[in-house]
Amino acid sequence: PVSATYGMRSGKEIGVTITNPVSSIEIKSAKFVAASAKVNVPVNIEVVTGDKATGVQIKNTSGSDIGKTQISKIKNADGTITWVYSIKIGTAGNNRQFNVYAVDGKGGVSEPKAISINVTLI
Repeated sequence: PVSATYGMRSGKEIGVTITNPVSSIEIKSAKFVAASAKVNVPVNIEVVTGDKATGVQIKNTSGSDIGKTQISKIKNADGTITWVYSIKIGTAGNNRQFNVYAVDGKGGVSEPKAISINVTLI
């Protein structure tokens, strides 16, 4: 939690505690299933989250959401959730970087997990 003190017009101060929604949502791991990808050809990403996650966001290095298709969602015996998504990457490059986030239905977002892959032209 983050604490802050705000002044009021009456001269009295109040203390406010803001709870960071990141704390309850976690991403355990994220990886590309394949060693490399081709431009505009689907490639799968496997993500393992804590049990509070209701979905996953994938963003490029500019912070833009990457379109994705959910392939599967499995609740594991240890309480984690394994998600598999398919994405298409539109630009070739070595070590293309992406950030993966776990999200919940209340607007909470985890810390990012960085993943990378080499993408070649077809």
